[in-house]
Amino acid sequence: MALVGKMLAGHDLDKRLERSRNLFYVSCSRARRGLAVVFLTDIREDALPNTHDWFASGTVHP
Repeated sequence: MALVGKMLAGHDLDKRLERSRNLFYVSCSRARRGLAVVFLTDIREDALPNTHDWFASGTVHP
């Protein structure tokens, strides 16, 4: 199975979540300026404090 197929398959959900988090971290940490993070779904209320902590130097619009 191709890598993308493995990543999108329902198997190993915990591993998929960890890879997604790692990719998100790398994407955000490599940006020099002008980083924009857009969520296409609503952010849970209990996750909003993390967004303010992680992106403290920028503006967060819930």
